[in-house]
Amino acid sequence: MTIVEPVVVSILRERGEEAVAAEMEKQYQRFMSLSNDPEAAAQFFVEHWSGPGAWDVMGRRGRATVAALVPKLRLEMTMTRSDAATLAWLSRVATADNDPAR
Repeated sequence: MTIVEPVVVSILRERGEEAVAAEMEKQYQRFMSLSNDPEAAAQFFVEHWSGPGAWDVMGRRGRATVAALVPKLRLEMTMTRSDAATLAWLSRVATADNDPAR
């Protein structure tokens, strides 16, 4: 399994995954609408990725930690939304980074 963080939404669009790209856009819009309330934005983010109720079982310290990350998450989500990387470009970069002769 390969985990790419943050999510490369541009590839979804490139591959015709419009429904998934639309879900990411909906998540972006909702998170941004809540971001003036870091706890509400953090709860939305956690429950989007980990499921309903995940926020409640995190504990006070965990919730505070994620809420403190909301400004960083705003930046990452904005960058992700505007990224135009293509699958071909990412493949070239990955290949170059793994080239032992380099």
